Amino acid sequence: MGYEGKYTQVKEAVRELMRVKQEVFMPLIHRPGEAQVDFGHALGKISGVLRKVGFFVMVLQYSDAFFIMAFERECTESNWKGHAQAFESFGGVPNRISYDNSKVLVS
Repeated sequence: MGYEGKYTQVKEAVRELMRVKQEVFMPLIHRPGEAQVDFGHALGKISGVLRKVGFFVMVLQYSDAFFIMAFERECTESNWKGHAQAFESFGGVPNRISYDNSKVLVS
């Protein structure tokens, strides 16, 4: 019914499993012309009052160039305005843009 082997056999099997188990790293490849967009929130002091503000971020990972713009809130208009201003700032439009879980853009 139960295991009839010895403690040493189990200990050696566990040791072997632990030896084989290694961390796996996935290389990040950032190609030219690719961007990532995210919209976050932070506290900002506006006219002496601490308020929650939204911020649009577009990053060109290959060159580490980034654009950040603050907004009162996250909405479709603030996302499009952020895109337009980022494109103007970069002097062009990326070939590909990845988005990080934006409820406004995905819904």
